[in-house]
Amino acid sequence: MNWAKSYSPICSLYRIFDINVNYFGLKSIVEHMVCNAQYKGTFQLIRQLVSHCDGFYGWTMDQVIERENETKVKLLEKISRPYSDEEKKHVYVACDGTNL
Repeated sequence: MNWAKSYSPICSLYRIFDINVNYFGLKSIVEHMVCNAQYKGTFQLIRQLVSHCDGFYGWTMDQVIERENETKVKLLEKISRPYSDEEKKHVYVACDGTNL
């Protein structure tokens, strides 16, 4: 489908961040790191949204609700089951060094 050329209106995404670091010597470095991370995150979000739009364009509300219910069931199944061996490999460590 060529929805981007035929559909109107197209929405815009604006994100405003106010970053203030008041540590001498680290101010510009930390602000730069945060800005870059926010830009990459926003860019990834937009990339995912655009890639999914073609798949959902033209769906009826019943189809959307059915998809949401299927996703809900899958999520509840994943939450209720124990971790797989692959998932156990990824251990998250808290800031104080304890395992979460």
